[in-house]
Amino acid sequence: MLRTHSSSKSPPRLKVPFELLALVFYIFAAGYTVTRCFIDHANFVKGHQAYQNSDCALAVTHFDNIINGWRLTDVYNYSARAQQKKSECLNLISAQGKSFFGETTSEANH
Repeated sequence: MLRTHSSSKSPPRLKVPFELLALVFYIFAAGYTVTRCFIDHANFVKGHQAYQNSDCALAVTHFDNIINGWRLTDVYNYSARAQQKKSECLNLISAQGKSFFGETTSEANH
């Protein structure tokens, strides 16, 4: 029997055009950025509410979620705003740790 070359060929490989790969990446990146923006907004609102209720421990937790979150770009500058609010909270916690005479509560008990 005579073999033909066409029967021994493997199926052609699928070549994906570069433009299609770039489009898929762009859609993924845009979707991730929008999702991250909604997550940051929700955490900022919760952190700000906790801050207004003088619950700085909870507020710092929400602000840290924003600060430590990975993002392609910070659309509404939530990371910097969260860092500022976190600093204000930490200063408030530090100030609340002082007694009337300038001693910390642990120093006043000794």
